[in-house]
Amino acid sequence: MAIGLKIKHSTGEITTGTGNLTLNATGNLVLDYATFPSADGTSGQILKTDGAGNLSWAADSGGPADTDALSEGITNLYFTNARADARITNAGSANWNTAFGWGDHGAAGYYSLSANSINDTHIDWGTGSNQVSTADIPESTNLFYTDARADARITNAGSANWNTAFGWGNHASGGYLTSVGALTSHTDVTISGPSSGQHLTYNGSAWVNATVSAASAAGSDTYVQFNDGGNMGADAGLTYAKATDTLTAGTFTTSGASPTLTAAAAMAITTTASNGDITITPHGSGDIILDGQKWPQADGSANQILKTNGAGQLSWTADAGGIALTDLSVTTASAGTASLAYNNGSGVFTFTPPNLSSYLTSIAANSINDTHIDWGTGSGQVSTADVPEQTNLYYTDARADARITNAGSANWNTAYTHAVSAHAPSGAQVNEYSYKTIAISGQTDVVADTTTDTLTFVAGGNMTLTTSGDTITFAAAGGGSQNVFSTIAVSGQSNVVADATTDTLTLVAGSNVTLTTNAGADSVTIAASGGGGGTVDYEEFKCNYHTDGTLLAASNLSSGISSVTIDSAAGGDVTITFTGYTTPPIGFLFYGYGYASNVYNMNTLGSTGTTLRELPGGGSSGSPTAFGSFASLKLRIREAETGASRTFGSTTHAWIRFVMGA
Repeated sequence: MAIGLKIKHSTGEITTGTGNLTLNATGNLVLDYATFPSADGTSGQILKTDGAGNLSWAADSGGPADTDALSEGITNLYFTNARADARITNAGSANWNTAFGWGDHGAAGYYSLSANSINDTHIDWGTGSNQVSTADIPESTNLFYTDARADARITNAGSANWNTAFGWGNHASGGYLTSVGALTSHTDVTISGPSSGQHLTYNGSAWVNATVSAASAAGSDTYVQFNDGGNMGADAGLTYAKATDTLTAGTFTTSGASPTLTAAAAMAITTTASNGDITITPHGSGDIILDGQKWPQADGSANQILKTNGAGQLSWTADAGGIALTDLSVTTASAGTASLAYNNGSGVFTFTPPNLSSYLTSIAANSINDTHIDWGTGSGQVSTADVPEQTNLYYTDARADARITNAGSANWNTAYTHAVSAHAPSGAQVNEYSYKTIAISGQTDVVADTTTDTLTFVAGGNMTLTTSGDTITFAAAGGGSQNVFSTIAVSGQSNVVADATTDTLTLVAGSNVTLTTNAGADSVTIAASGGGGGTVDYEEFKCNYHTDGTLLAASNLSSGISSVTIDSAAGGDVTITFTGYTTPPIGFLFYGYGYASNVYNMNTLGSTGTTLRELPGGGSSGSPTAFGSFASLKLRIREAETGASRTFGSTTHAWIRFVMGA
């Protein structure tokens, strides 16, 4: 019998701190579709697939190829000295030799890229003056540090509360409740001859101490106890061994937005019997990520090998053979002169080009000089992520928190713990025994959040309340009952709930609607007013999220939306372009899909707190045209705004609906 262990959660991450993650199986290790070998290969071997999901170790055929065993193709010809000499002659070799005979032109003042030079993705900053620094570079993913950003961090941390509390003065001597008395100080607690290991139980009239054995709860002393139908219950399949600190269960399933499995050091996941496999399978289009390397989502063809794109993505590719980079070496003979050597194990071939370094007379587009960078718009450009700090510091939370500390957060925290109750009127009791929270099963807790709060008991239907001294008597009043509706439900809207016996339900006439009441007939007539009736005009589109929560794509655009452009996949920013409307929408509604519960969570624009809800003014400054020739608007529609949610490895989506104007 194979024993499988599945670890599920919504983010697809297994965290081990700074330790190693070890997957051991007495059988084979299976990652998604691929079955790994059960033993290591020999030095220099590579993983190959048979195209059916089985990986095996094989010799690396990608090293130097023996051209004697290969026939020439039509387009890719073998290298020969004759062919190379012909290419050199075709490129003007006679001119090179003539120029070389003129002597060393190194001091002629030509422009050259010397030490501390810069290429498209890397900068050798050096130590000289006028070097590129953070002062010359636009921001990218790493933000510069500014006092304004630090101050915003302080405000977000609750500086308004701190400042308010600090303004109350030092309340250290306010007489707060700093300790509680023994249990016997309560009127409904009776303690008699207490001993170690006893529990506090209720005997029907008071709380008393009693000895409770494991068997009187449920199960043996290794079973984990839980509330089973109102009584203590246990299951032999869920046990905890104190001696070995081991929790045992058949299956573990995590819940929550982002659960993690964390170890302080190295962590091992091991099968212990039946040669069981270890299978890790993400949900849907989810990926397997091992130490930052994202594995392909399907097996390759026979004899393909794994290849990385340099950004953490592995893919299957044909074993192209050719020259191994480890067999190539570059030797610098003098400034501006270098040789390329190829060693195939039986001999060394060396190619030394003529000295061309002193003839560089211009810099191409997107190039960089000592103080200026033409950043261009291509991929792999230099950004703040590649640049060391100088006078302008990057923004980090640690620096912001240090700024908060420097601003006096210790005083704020001290002042904020001095509760407003310290200013109670003279003679008020501050060291009294009381209950702050009244809990009623199945109901919301009643919490005393000020020193002047009063707990009020309200008699419900057919109930009477009678007070006498310190006693409140609850009694059934009898009498008849009536049939009423406590809740008025309207499809697509929040329920209207009668939460008091004197509540009044008010009907409000909207646009083009009239309400007419008839007290004698107990009726309300709802009729359309104005012109002829019609359906509400709305537009919509579907926002699809990736497994990591970023925006994936927009689909299902209604006819009045011509395009939805993703401006920031991680930030959730989009631009929606409309057609056929002269005025912007009069309302939005987000329907975020909750994957695990299979429900849509409805959010309005105002309830989400989104910071991006922008309508271009159009026209010119001071003369906008947005309400005469409306075209587009910007919104932030992350999962946090729409109410969408995922489980481990899954994707989700949300519908965005607009109620349109003219």
